[in-house]
Amino acid sequence: MELTDPMESVHDFADTAAIIANLDAVISVDTSVAHLAGAMGKPVFLLDRYDNCWRWLHGRTDSPWYPSMKIFRQPRPGDWASAMHRAASALGSMPMFRGGQPEVPRRAVLASAA
Repeated sequence: MELTDPMESVHDFADTAAIIANLDAVISVDTSVAHLAGAMGKPVFLLDRYDNCWRWLHGRTDSPWYPSMKIFRQPRPGDWASAMHRAASALGSMPMFRGGQPEVPRRAVLASAA
């Protein structure tokens, strides 16, 4: 898989939204990119820390604000491996990623908030 970092050419949040619009899914920690992707209706996998922010409603794996978001929270402080394993399994079950390969080859994008 080819990794691409488009941030050098990003000048504002509209540029970030344009990048998200061309992705199959977004995997992020609690950043503005996760919120933007959720507001755009893109599938979002939020990797959340054990002592989560109030807006992610402890004990839930979904978001009432973003129906396309799935939350993968650490089961205990520092345990990112469990959250990542659950996210990877869920990603692998999405139709566009079944069999470990996207239906249409895409580049992976490394993005941070603009």
